[in-house]
Amino acid sequence: MTDEGLPADQLNRILTGIETIEESLGVLARKQRVDRADYKTDSDTRDIVERRFVKVTEAAIDIAEEIVRHEQGHPPASNPA
Repeated sequence: MTDEGLPADQLNRILTGIETIEESLGVLARKQRVDRADYKTDSDTRDIVERRFVKVTEAAIDIAEEIVRHEQGHPPASNPA
């Protein structure tokens, strides 16, 4: 890990990822009110929920990649790495 702070572009990508996660969690919290039967029959709601989970996952991966890039000096070779 380097002792220097994150460069502005990396910090901005991390902050953008955090904002995406926060926004998506807000949407998902509101969708928790939908009961199971309505969820199963409402394809729009299912699409919104599924897309928000994808956005949270992608944002978390982006954040992790930036942290690894900062600590190791290069991006990970793959998502599992």
